[in-house]
Amino acid sequence: MSEPIRNNKDILGNNDAFQAAYQRAREYFLQFDGVMGIGFGQKSKDGKFLPDICIVVFVKEKKETGQVPADQLIPPYFEGYPTDVMKVQQGRPLACTGGDAEYDHMMGGIQVCVAKRKMIPDPAHPGQQMVQYETSLGTMSCIVRRRGDTDRTNVYLLSNHHVLFGANGANDSVYHPYPDGTGKPSTTLGPVQNLTFYSSEAFPAGSANTYFVDCAIARIDIDCTCWGTHCTKDQIKYNPGKVVYQDDTNTVHQVDITDIRNVIADTGIIGQKVYKYGSVTKRTAGFVRHVNTTVNIFNDDGSAGPVGYNSIGIEFDTSSTSNGLNCAGNPCLAEEGDSGSPILDEQGRIIGILFLGPHKPIPNPLPAEYWFCHACHILPVIDKMNICIPVTGAATTHGTCAATDGSGVTPPPPQPANPATTIGGSLGTINLSAKNNGFLLPGIPQPEPLTEEQLNRLNDLLGKFRTSRKGREMHAAFGHVRREIGYLIRRCRPATVAWHRGKGPAFFACLLNHLSGDRDDFPHEINGARLSDLLDKMETVLLQHGSHQLQRVIKEYGNDIRPMLLNGNNVREFISYLEKTEKV
Repeated sequence: MSEPIRNNKDILGNNDAFQAAYQRAREYFLQFDGVMGIGFGQKSKDGKFLPDICIVVFVKEKKETGQVPADQLIPPYFEGYPTDVMKVQQGRPLACTGGDAEYDHMMGGIQVCVAKRKMIPDPAHPGQQMVQYETSLGTMSCIVRRRGDTDRTNVYLLSNHHVLFGANGANDSVYHPYPDGTGKPSTTLGPVQNLTFYSSEAFPAGSANTYFVDCAIARIDIDCTCWGTHCTKDQIKYNPGKVVYQDDTNTVHQVDITDIRNVIADTGIIGQKVYKYGSVTKRTAGFVRHVNTTVNIFNDDGSAGPVGYNSIGIEFDTSSTSNGLNCAGNPCLAEEGDSGSPILDEQGRIIGILFLGPHKPIPNPLPAEYWFCHACHILPVIDKMNICIPVTGAATTHGTCAATDGSGVTPPPPQPANPATTIGGSLGTINLSAKNNGFLLPGIPQPEPLTEEQLNRLNDLLGKFRTSRKGREMHAAFGHVRREIGYLIRRCRPATVAWHRGKGPAFFACLLNHLSGDRDDFPHEINGARLSDLLDKMETVLLQHGSHQLQRVIKEYGNDIRPMLLNGNNVREFISYLEKTEKV
């Protein structure tokens, strides 16, 4: 006896039964020749999507019925549920091209980039060199935090692997919106972290099901203690739980991320409207046509990349604009530079992050395999990265920062230690922050409020320091790495130990007092600790643990900083040294 035909009412009314049949269909159809993946979504006919929800079989090539052996034909129904056959789609990462919007607060939807900096011959000045940047630009998905860490400096940004690792790799500095030195607006945010994924990963752990995950994070160094001058910004501002976009009139809008929505087995998302927030095409609307699609990923040079299994397929909503096109003139949800964009449903719940768009050039008319942009499911991303997402409101869903199941910032209940396997302590238990029980730790002393006379003195000294080219370059370089140095001193144990053992706080306090006029000179030795030893140790540890940008700054300017500090006794002698070396 044949199975009764199941319609949308049956499917949506009993999702568990549909998902169980869907899993059996996966096991059965993946044995067929040419079948690459099984998803579920809307049935298509003659290039249009019908309201019918079905099991979708993705194949390498669609063939006529007579060309397929009878035992390899996909039946119109599986256990009474409709089926559809679709050719595996094609797509490519959407990094590289950038937008121009600059924001004061870091949040989802803004442009972020990394850059590979190299020296090339300067055609305008024979015999000299100039800087050239190879940039990888994309979109920040949202602010995230590492799980189990309640420290206020636990602030990171989430984007794609192919965005944050598009120039060099781990320890690259991330900028918004452009790299420093390009003559365009630039804020240095922090270094790319080591953990990253650009592969199909088992989810949950140990499962036979794999999901393509394209993600990486970068730390945002929000704090730095300066000495009262207004030479650089003292703190990076950020809006957790928010995404931002500009409308057609360039009015800025902020949207709440209200919760996390896992749609891996959610038929209710099929055919529903969602919104993408990208740095290039801003807010665009689309419809979720398929869940757990299979897509062939092509590299920028046209070569074949990996196969992306089990992503979210989203079609652009042509009725959402007056001409049926996005702001770049294409019928697509996203363009180059939108990689990493968060995808939110109509209730503001994040369901995924964009990683793939149409394979260019886009043909006209648009065939089926070019219809979609693709997003990684949000839950495999955050669970593999061991991060959580701050959301607005009181949501405690798994993966939100307020979750109490161990997937938020609150550490899970401690497990009994096994004496046979536990040796010593763990660096994970070390928690160094700017404040401890309301009192400042002595890593980088907080300056006292300045008088108007002291402030005028500092600004005068800064102006003189910047009269030389090296002074201007060193001041600009310091502005881009100072937050990272402060972070490493507070939270990287080798840097903390080197700084304190070398009497770094004492030397720094003397420097602040000297610059503000409370001390006549800057000492080279304090209580038996030599400045030269401190510089040696800090250079070693910062080169080992710092970002590529910090390493570059140390290598480029270390040979000036060391003799400037060791051969001079006061700030005027420091400035004189730079002026003399520049004339040589």
